[in-house]
Amino acid sequence: MNEIIDSTAGSTQSGTNFKKFLADRGVVLVKEFRPIGQFKGRFRDILSFETMLLTIVRGNKKKTNYGVRIERQDGDGDSDGSVFLDFDELDEFLDAIKFIQSTAKELLSQQRDHTEVSYSSKDEAKVGFYQTSEEQQAFFGLPHSRGTTFLPVDKLTEIESLISKSKQHLISCGAES
Repeated sequence: MNEIIDSTAGSTQSGTNFKKFLADRGVVLVKEFRPIGQFKGRFRDILSFETMLLTIVRGNKKKTNYGVRIERQDGDGDSDGSVFLDFDELDEFLDAIKFIQSTAKELLSQQRDHTEVSYSSKDEAKVGFYQTSEEQQAFFGLPHSRGTTFLPVDKLTEIESLISKSKQHLISCGAES
């Protein structure tokens, strides 16, 4: 991850395959869900992880898309937004979390005014951390959400674990890595 990346590369992609599947009309749509687990944030908010299999049937042709849905509930238990991660972006998301964790560990002993390191998925789920002279804090944000889930940086391993468990379940259902 030491290479400079052109942030405009692939920018013509808009959203996930899940959203494209859900927008398809004139087809039979089969949805399968499986809860994987939850993560409790610093301010009583909750991130729920579930796998999703979306199968579209048109005539005698069938196509299945695999992914993970992450929903945030605010501290009062109200739904506050959700995102989809396509199966093909799970490895990149997991690698990003690992990079964020190692960078946070590396920067922890350094004096910083304000530094932020983050990764955004196709559906704009944002995971990262910020560091000021007073604290270092990880976060997980969803687009169109009223809030952000804050957590200690070392707790990113729990989110990583939930995504890994989701990936393993999807592979057992036929997704190819």
